Amino acid sequence: MDTTEELRRLRYKTKKVNLTMGDEETIVECEATAVDAVPGWGRAEVPKGLAKESMLTRSLDIALGLLYHERAMTVVDLADLVVRVWKVQANYNYGDFMEAIQCDSRFQVLDSLIVTLADEPDPWGILLERIEQEQARLAERRRCDD
Repeated sequence: MDTTEELRRLRYKTKKVNLTMGDEETIVECEATAVDAVPGWGRAEVPKGLAKESMLTRSLDIALGLLYHERAMTVVDLADLVVRVWKVQANYNYGDFMEAIQCDSRFQVLDSLIVTLADEPDPWGILLERIEQEQARLAERRRCDD
């Protein structure tokens, strides 16, 4: 199997995790993206001659621009958005991306999950605001469907 095919195969790698839901501590088993999965876009290729370190550096530059607009995202969503905007198949995995972004002083990573710009004062507030907006949008859609 060539490198491109191996990277595409790793794009969809998941693992089973147990989540505790609500106050009743109900345990739910679900699939989550594995940290060693590879972000990718469509049938795109890894840019020719681009080493992993170079691709991570370019990806972080793109991530910085995206976060000026989005303000806060999960690390996985940001990595996915970077490769969609760049239209490439990454040659790094989510773990590599998370490690690189944690070492970059332009970003702050909360609970190894949420990434924002280094000077963002209220990342959790941004995410809560997005959730409320999405809930309002869904409620409006349901109202219109009735």
